[in-house]
Amino acid sequence: MDSNNNRPNPLIARGTVIRVLPVQEGVSKAGNAWRKGAFVIETDSQYPRTICFNIWNNRIDEYALTEGDFVEVRFDVESREYMERWYTDVTAYSVSKVDKTAAAPEADPFAGKAPYVEGDAASAPSTGFASQAPEAGAQNQFGGSFDPTAGDNADDLPF
Repeated sequence: MDSNNNRPNPLIARGTVIRVLPVQEGVSKAGNAWRKGAFVIETDSQYPRTICFNIWNNRIDEYALTEGDFVEVRFDVESREYMERWYTDVTAYSVSKVDKTAAAPEADPFAGKAPYVEGDAASAPSTGFASQAPEAGAQNQFGGSFDPTAGDNADDLPF
């Protein structure tokens, strides 16, 4: 399941690279050299979010991101505990540069709809419940009344 195309629920974000942080380098306990590049994007949505993600080793050079690039990032999120504190890593496994004009914004489900103004029955949202409401004074299946003005004596509950 670690291949790029077989991830069960990929997390995807589109946005503009706003910051390229310095590459960190080191050597693991096993003696292997490693490199980690961190990048910050700002999502292109109604409520923009900033996301800092990491790219490891040779993928840093493979993707070659620069500030201002509009990208689609597929990433994994993983948290781990160390000394009763939690740390979260956002690691990209696929980054692709995208033409910003081709990136379709999320459709607004309320676009072109008139706002509801209280008391305006013509523009009131339809809930589908109005036709099911019983008339005042009608009996329910248990012999009680649906009349809201009847008071506490309208129901026959023993408590």
